[in-house]
Amino acid sequence: MNKLVWIFDKFLEVGVGMLVCIATMVGFAEVISRYVLGASLGWSFEFLQIVLVYITFFGGFLATRQGSHLRVTVVVEAMPKPLRTVCFLLSQIGIGITTVVMTVWGWDYAFRFSDTTTDMLRIPVSYLYIAVPIIGFAMTCQVVADIVIGMRKAIFTGEAETFDFALPGFGDDMPQQGGKST
Repeated sequence: MNKLVWIFDKFLEVGVGMLVCIATMVGFAEVISRYVLGASLGWSFEFLQIVLVYITFFGGFLATRQGSHLRVTVVVEAMPKPLRTVCFLLSQIGIGITTVVMTVWGWDYAFRFSDTTTDMLRIPVSYLYIAVPIIGFAMTCQVVADIVIGMRKAIFTGEAETFDFALPGFGDDMPQQGGKST
């Protein structure tokens, strides 16, 4: 199973990387076209808009899967393990609520414009917005999985989340009165 997860993550990484490369090439072509040839590529703005939406949402999903979203953990690190678990749960519930709202409203928004197309490329606008509810649903599933894994970890180890770093002098790593840490 871990091999499939690794393959899925690599597929997402390669896909997002390819989209970034494509966006860079189209953006560069637009600059060259506009300033060297004196004519703009009429379709480049719409194309880049679509690609950047997909980069944003697929990249956000990948960051959610890998736990690599930016977070500040100084206060949480200073708390005892049971409070860290509560903070983990509150954080995940907040993220979960956000992703559910993203899914529901994204679905409504994507299909509100189902009969509209982009001006230059004539692509249905729904193709642009459909990434929002799809990725919102995927992120919701990931959050639920993270809660289940975190709570199992909390039951067996006493801590729901392991931080990537530990600040010396914080949390359970604090030295006791005798100068030795336990």
